Amino acid sequence: MRDYASLITRVQEEERRRLARELHDDTAQALIALSLGLDGLGRAIGKLDLPQKDAQWFENLQNMADHTLEGVRRACRDLRPSILDDLGLRAALEWLSDNSSTRGVPCTFTCTGVPRNISPESEIAIFRIVQEALSNIWRHSQAAQASVELNYLPHLLQLTICDNGKGFSAKQYLALSHDSQSGLGLIGIRERAMLIGATLTIDSSPGEGCQVALSLPLSK
Repeated sequence: MRDYASLITRVQEEERRRLARELHDDTAQALIALSLGLDGLGRAIGKLDLPQKDAQWFENLQNMADHTLEGVRRACRDLRPSILDDLGLRAALEWLSDNSSTRGVPCTFTCTGVPRNISPESEIAIFRIVQEALSNIWRHSQAAQASVELNYLPHLLQLTICDNGKGFSAKQYLALSHDSQSGLGLIGIRERAMLIGATLTIDSSPGEGCQVALSLPLSK
């Protein structure tokens, strides 16, 4: 069952990669051309004495094109960030931390020890775990601060994600079943850790924030 679930995960990631590539190569490029066209048109009609209403309408169109392009780029990064493939896990987790700060929850990132090579399946699983954990913090925790710590020990990779938000009942988390309609993000985190043979603990209580800790054995 673990091999089957791992295969499904690989297929999902390949589909994410394909969708990200298509969005980048087709949709994003078309929006770039549209934005450039609107900019050129804006310079041309800027020489005309347009009514304020029409000038504002055109400016709104330009802003809509720019915002849509940024949304597509953000979707591409979320689907399959190139930084994970190009620069590795450490850089990708640092990017996620910076992105969390941009969304409104300041997040610090620290890495200790000598980075070790791990399997692509482990890398993407850890990336998705951090991505989901930070998304939960942003959406639900009401936290003012978060942190991501990556620690390479001789035979162990340790990852810790913390926040100082409102927390929740860890007992309720432990009681979540696979068919539960609530806490799906936590269930996904738990399952991804299981697929790569990592140990995962989630420590939280109301008013005390939350800590997600993962330990992954490394080959000698």
